[in-house]
Amino acid sequence: MEYGDGTTWNHTNNYGNCVEWTDNGTHRFLVTNGIPDYYVNPYCPIGLGFGYCLEEEVRNGMCFFSNLTCGDDNGPGSGKYGDFPVARKDFLIIPLKGNPTRPDRPGDPYDAETVGAAKSSGAANGVAINGITILGPNDAGDMTIDSAGFQLACGGHVTPPLDNDHVSGPFAGAPHYHYHKPATCLEPMREMS
Repeated sequence: MEYGDGTTWNHTNNYGNCVEWTDNGTHRFLVTNGIPDYYVNPYCPIGLGFGYCLEEEVRNGMCFFSNLTCGDDNGPGSGKYGDFPVARKDFLIIPLKGNPTRPDRPGDPYDAETVGAAKSSGAANGVAINGITILGPNDAGDMTIDSAGFQLACGGHVTPPLDNDHVSGPFAGAPHYHYHKPATCLEPMREMS
């Protein structure tokens, strides 16, 4: 399958997941469309008909999408039953050999450049074998996924649909799927249980 710019994708399932892994001997290169290789139900973090933030986040000014209601037409990736991932082209460049003894470690987990890496998804601090990015446990604000009580089937979810007139800046964009917890739907994880 070709993306349109000459990138050839490895499309091996019926859900739309496309990922290409290559390496040059020093770095591993990943190009992905960010769609999981399994079915994902529409998602509303708090519930259909509710917003995307906990009351505490709104009170503390940590809600970047307080004017959105899940289930409304909020632009691409939103639907009446919740939000769903929209394909986008992401890349990651990862050194094949790390150096855990560097004197400047530990460092910022989001800073790819200081370890000789690069990425197009700013919040990502890892990537799973299916090309889905991995974010930290509390990247959506000042609470962890567990303390907020969010249910994450397969360890991941889509971001709110922010590709509309209501939101601008670094959080803008159509919903993309990512993990915060172990990706329990991936075949190697299923084999371990």
